[in-house]
Amino acid sequence: MYYGITIVVSFHPLFITKVDQAFHVKCFFEEASRGLTAELGV
Repeated sequence: MYYGITIVVSFHPLFITKVDQAFHVKCFFEEASRGLTAELGV
């Protein structure tokens, strides 16, 4: 499973300045394979 988000750090609400930065953060989660067993009475 994968999640990604982009975070923008801006120092002015209207203008883009040279000190503004953007970060793209990625998170990976390993999914373990599990067997499923259940009893069913009829």
